[in-house]
Amino acid sequence: MQILNLRLIYIFFLHAFFCFWIAEKEPVIEVVNYMFAGSGLFWVGRTIEQFVYIRLLPLKNPINVLLLVMFVIGIAIYTIPLIYSV
Repeated sequence: MQILNLRLIYIFFLHAFFCFWIAEKEPVIEVVNYMFAGSGLFWVGRTIEQFVYIRLLPLKNPINVLLLVMFVIGIAIYTIPLIYSV
C-alpha cells in the first residue's frame, strides 16, 4: 500500500509539472483545459471525502489537517491555470 501511495505522489507531481509546462510553453488549448478541470475536480472530490470520513479521521490529528491543506492546494494548483486560461 505504501508503494502505491508513493507511485500516486509521483504521478500527481508529474501531471502537475506537465500541466504547467504546457501552459507556459504553448497556448492553452481546449484539451488542456479539460485536463485542468478534471484534475481540479479530482481534488475537490478528495477534499469532500475527507469530510465524509471525518468520524474515522478527526481533524484533531495534525496529519489529517495537513492532508486537508494539501488537498486544498491541489485544487488551487489545477484551478488557477484554468481560470486564467478562460
